Order: sequence, then C-alpha cells, then structure tokens
Amino acid sequence: MPNLDDADRRILRLMQQDATLSTQGLAEAAGLSTSPAWRRLRRLIETGVIDRQVALVPPAKAGLHALAYVQVSLLDHTEATLARFDRFVQTEAQILECATITGTFDYQLKIVATDPEGWNIS
Repeated sequence: MPNLDDADRRILRLMQQDATLSTQGLAEAAGLSTSPAWRRLRRLIETGVIDRQVALVPPAKAGLHALAYVQVSLLDHTEATLARFDRFVQTEAQILECATITGTFDYQLKIVATDPEGWNIS
C-alpha cells in the first residue's frame, strides 16, 4: 500500500464527493497545480487505492421505493456453498450490499425493489 500524504487524502476526499471533477477542478480544490494533481490521481488509480469510479443512483430515482435489510444464515459453510452464495449475491440485481456479520446470522443483505411485493430473491 502506498504512503498517502495530505495532498493524496485531499484528492481522495474530493473524488469521493465528485468523481466527475476535471483535472483542473480537482487541482484547484486540492490546492495543487494541474500536473501534480493529475500525476497523483494516476498513481492512486494505478496502485489500486482508487478501485473504480461509479455513478451512484438514488434507489427512489430509479423507481425502487422499498428497501430492506435481510439477514442470512447458511446451512453449511463448505467452499462450494460459499462460492454459490457469492455468485448469487454478485448476480442478483436487487442486492445492493452484502456484509459478513457475527452472531446468529452469517450475512446481512441490503435489497431494493419497486415495492415490498416486488422482492424476488430466491
């Protein structure tokens, strides 16, 4: 993992707020000149500190008005079962997040649908 200084952290904060900033806009907001800001951003991307840039869509704006957290317990924890569950979570469009949790359950899923009757996770 690369050593992050204050300028790198400012760039990361700014990119998390608005990944569409131009290089010039990023540089100005971070208090840097354009070339160093661009080089730092490239390094953060190339070293994997910035994994990807995405568009965040508020679920309601996409017609998804129902949100639920579902706790899941697996019957067994074999490698095959874990792989099958991982594939399911990765491909099910209604699942926004999946977190491993401790306690009685194994996972917590954040799911969305147009309405409660629209949940179709099986």
